[in-house]
Parts: sequence; C-alpha cells; structure tokens
Amino acid sequence: MASGALTALVSFTVVIGLLFVFTVIETGFVISISGRIPDDQSAFLTPQRTSLLPSCSLGQARKVASYRNRELQAYIEALIPVPCHGNNGDEQLYSSTRIGSFTKSLQHDSLGQVLPASYATLLTALDSGLQTDFEAVQLGGPLKLTSPQAGLAFALEGSDPQALSQPPAPTLASDWLAGELVENYWMALARDVSFDQYGLEPITQAAITEIGGLSDWRGPTPSASTLFRGSAPGCSTGPYLSQFFYMYDAMGPNTIDPQIAVYTPNLDFMTNWTEFLAIQNGANPTASQTYVPNFKRYMINGRDISRWVHMDVLFQAYLQAGLILMNMGAPLKDSLPYANGGDPTQVHLFRPLFVGHGY
Repeated sequence: MASGALTALVSFTVVIGLLFVFTVIETGFVISISGRIPDDQSAFLTPQRTSLLPSCSLGQARKVASYRNRELQAYIEALIPVPCHGNNGDEQLYSSTRIGSFTKSLQHDSLGQVLPASYATLLTALDSGLQTDFEAVQLGGPLKLTSPQAGLAFALEGSDPQALSQPPAPTLASDWLAGELVENYWMALARDVSFDQYGLEPITQAAITEIGGLSDWRGPTPSASTLFRGSAPGCSTGPYLSQFFYMYDAMGPNTIDPQIAVYTPNLDFMTNWTEFLAIQNGANPTASQTYVPNFKRYMINGRDISRWVHMDVLFQAYLQAGLILMNMGAPLKDSLPYANGGDPTQVHLFRPLFVGHGY
C-alpha cells in the first residue's frame, strides 16, 4: 500500500510539474535571474509584469512563438560547457616587470617597463568589469585603450563570447615566439617588395634563409611561394593575395573599386627609442602616413596590405567575398532553401542579417 501511495504521489507531482512548465511556456512567463538589470528596467521586471503583454490579436501568437524560440535557443546554448580560458603563465612569471603582457598606452619607466601602479589599475578594471574602474585606468598619454570592455558584452546570436576559447600564446622566452618575431621583422623590412619579386631579390632571399633555419618554426616551410603565409589549410595555395582583391564588385547600385590610394614607400616610424617609448606611453604620433599623390593601384606589396587592414571596416572582407560570389552566380550550399532554381543574385542572403542589426 505504501508503495502504491508513493507511486501515486510521484505521478501527481510530475503531472503538476508538467502543467506548470506548460503554463510557463504558453504564457511566456519571464523569470529574471540577472543581478545586473539597469535601474531603468527594474520596474518592468517586477512579479506583476513578468508575463508577455498582450499584443494585436494577429501578432500575439508570433510574439509567443518568438519568445519560445529564443528561450529554447538560450537553453540549448546553456547546455554547452564553458571552457576554461588558459594563459601562458607569462604574467605571473614576470610579475615584477610584466614584460610578457600587454601594456601599451599605460605608464612606463625609461626602460619601457610598465609602472606597477598603472598596470594594477588595468587589472582592477578587468577583474571587476565596472565602467568606473575602466575610467580610472592610469594611462601614460592622451591615447585611450581600444574597446577594453568588448569581451564583457553579451551576444544574442550564436555562442556567448566567453563560451569560446583559443590556445594560449607562446611564452615570451620560447623559440616559438622568437620565430614569430623574426618573421614579423622580415615582413617589416620587405613591406615595399612586390609579391611577384619574393625570392628573386636580396631581402626576401635572406628572409627565406633565416626563417628556414629557426629551431621552432611553426609555419609552412619557407620558399618564394610560401613566405609570410599562414599555416591554416589553403593558405599556401594559389597567389599570395586573394584574387577577390583584384575584382570590381557591386554593392547595390554602387561599384566597389579594388584599387587603393597607396602609402608613400620607404617611410619608416618608431626607429629610435625616444619615439618608441612615447608611443608605448600612449602619446600621439609626431609623424603620419602620406600618400602617393593622384595615384591608385591594386595591392602589390605588404605596405599596401597594411593600409587595407588599417582602414577596413571590421566585416568588410567577408561581406565583399560574399557579394562577389553571389554576383558571379557561384553555387549555393545545398542546405539553403535558395539552392534549387531562381536567380542567385536576388536571394539577398545578407539582407536579413544587416537589416536586423541596424546596418
């Protein structure tokens, strides 16, 4: 008898629980678990106003369906474990000098080492995430940190930024990092060498020889066709620069010209300690880039690429590549609803994304 009564009680409890869940889903009941709701929204999230407010009769079903979908996607995302964010240990290893950490625009001594008090204010802000602490970071000059709170923002599409991770950077004392620095210096020295001259002139020949002799080089085996290329699949295939950078394209009624105004060649910066230290402290540059007057061309060397990367819109490369593929009639992925039939230039694959985000 006791067993039967217990079974009945459990069944009753399960039914009540399912009814409660169904009621929650049907009404769109919202339970706030956030402790960081802005003051101007706190009144809205009171127990008396946590259900979805009535809408036009034709729109209420859509509103409830939208809420259900968002709640379901948030739940699915919450099931994915958040990875630990490792580091390479340099911050602790060099705790007295912080020479293995980012310190640009903070306050430095005459040796270029960050002042402990200045670095401590940055750590305080990073630990708390508070706007007031970021405003109190002790900078060394007029230039400011660029978007230091970007990693604290929440994304409502895809994974939360902090749910993603990447391997730690190589340590400061490693041969791996030394190899990366050697490559960077050679790229600087060769930035005015045309891509089609790689391996045919003294600078890039010397770069190929030295990089090829490094003890812990992680990139492709250096040669005239692989110099300064990445190690990801496909990076060593084809010409050095994507052919998309040489193609005219259309964005609506506008034509995108792939040619750029180019920087003046053989113009160098931060080649002495005084200028380097001033820039490290966040001072404004005493000189600026100049352009070859009344001249445009396709990108042909490293200096041209640096100009493009310095001035491009964040998502520009991906958007242009997508537009080029669409306008040339490239086949769509089979899983897309537009894949079979129709004009591929009229499907407007990008429009829902950018209209939805206000672009």
